[in-house]
Amino acid sequence: MAEAEHASHEVSLRVLAAVLVTMRTAADIIAIPFLAQAVDLALTLVQTVEKMKSNRSQFRSLAEETCLFVCAIHSMRIEVTESVVTLAYLRALQAFHRTVEEISSFATASVRKKWWTRFLRAQSDLEKIGELRQNLNTAIQLFNIAQTHAIYMLWVRHNTRSENGI
Repeated sequence: MAEAEHASHEVSLRVLAAVLVTMRTAADIIAIPFLAQAVDLALTLVQTVEKMKSNRSQFRSLAEETCLFVCAIHSMRIEVTESVVTLAYLRALQAFHRTVEEISSFATASVRKKWWTRFLRAQSDLEKIGELRQNLNTAIQLFNIAQTHAIYMLWVRHNTRSENGI
């Protein structure tokens, strides 16, 4: 049973990597602020998680959440093409970028640790992963607020044009 579960997690990581590579190609075409960097960071994180020895499921969960968030950024292409990029949106993306950089750096450092260091630091690493998860959730919440604001601004712009007969 454990081998089957491990295999399905391996497949899910490969699928995430494939989706991110596709999104990276789209990011080169679509001008969405920070999308290319976010995709690159998420892809690095997924590739690092594939090498994890300890706390793998926790890091995999962070990688999955990061990828979902990158998908949400990609979905903003409609709002961005309508030129509704607010300061809150850019700040939310910057917070996400910093958070994913921190997660990726921590994951890379964890992969490089010797087995005995991983063993001795397992509990503190779990606490750090919890802190990183909280930071990621905060970045996601900021993005959701910014996205809602951008959609509202589009609605206002559309209604203003309609009222003015434009």
